Amino acid sequence: MGKEQCEAPSCEALGYKFLKVHEEGAVVRLHIDRPHQMNTLSVDTLKELVQFFTGMLYRGDVKVVMVTSAGDKVFVAGADIRELDGFDRDDARWFCDLGHSLFNTMERVPQVILAVIDGYCMGGGFDFAMACDLRVASESAVIAHTACRMGIITGFGGTQRLKRLVGLREAKELFFTAKRLSSWEALDMGLVHRVYPDGELHQRAKELAESIANRGWEELSTLKALLNRALDMDRRAYMLYETYTTLARC
Repeated sequence: MGKEQCEAPSCEALGYKFLKVHEEGAVVRLHIDRPHQMNTLSVDTLKELVQFFTGMLYRGDVKVVMVTSAGDKVFVAGADIRELDGFDRDDARWFCDLGHSLFNTMERVPQVILAVIDGYCMGGGFDFAMACDLRVASESAVIAHTACRMGIITGFGGTQRLKRLVGLREAKELFFTAKRLSSWEALDMGLVHRVYPDGELHQRAKELAESIANRGWEELSTLKALLNRALDMDRRAYMLYETYTTLARC
């Protein structure tokens, strides 16, 4: 199905409870809106996020999704601990599967996903940010995977994504110690792409999103697919895949 044939309901028509969505040309701003719960990833929030990104699979008019959250204290604090306390083993397995469904869908969508990290980005929120294509942070942002400190083992694929982003050595230290990183430390480690002054974060992130949106939809979507696929294929097989993907566009 070509992008000109892809039709889906506008984001505003879907009636989310925990998300706010604003469309401006080829850029969509996805705002996680649970300020009184530290923007945690509750079951219902995850379901809405899955619904949103599944819809993005069919939105050929959208090139960039910019993810923000309510307030400037917390980007996403992770899973809702109050919900986790009531889970049995089957509930926990289902919850992990829901998280995997979300993050895998985020990697599949053709749009470039830009995480705008303002405040604390912890645990499952860190996993969420790693599933985005690009990450920018405010100077006061703090990033950590605190699951080990809390007696929880991450179930959203964070061990794989963090290892791929920073290498096994750094990933082990961050998981074992639950070390909190400043935005500048995260930049040096390669976890975020840019750091902006607190008062400039959202405007600068918008400018970055708009500059990316100036590129062609097919070029962006093809490059994202190729780069993500490169992580799961050996070099020779990937080179063939890249060649035939490029030829298919001719």
